[in-house]
Amino acid sequence: MGYSGQLCEMEIDNCASAPCKNGAVCINKVNAYSCLCQKGWTGSNCTTDVDECSQGLNNCDQHAMCTNTPGSYNCTCNSGYRGDGFTCTGKCTDQLLDLSMQLFKCNKYYLFLLA
Repeated sequence: MGYSGQLCEMEIDNCASAPCKNGAVCINKVNAYSCLCQKGWTGSNCTTDVDECSQGLNNCDQHAMCTNTPGSYNCTCNSGYRGDGFTCTGKCTDQLLDLSMQLFKCNKYYLFLLA
């Protein structure tokens, strides 16, 4: 909030020009402003994308690929896994548990092989 006019009677709104970008909140100050950035953005005017993938700021599953996007990121399960990228489960590995019963473990499920 600076002032203008012959008698400094007019308050200047430094946020009037909308200097803060990407949904940030502008805080008017005396002859200045500051921006409160939304998650995923940084910088004085919130125009710099935060790379959550390279900075380890993502919640992707250990079996997923993180892809940075403007202001956010996406997680995609790696080949051989399925899920939403935040939780990825593997394919059935057909791990034989009991030969006499032909019981196979597949993740959390048990399968019986019918001959």
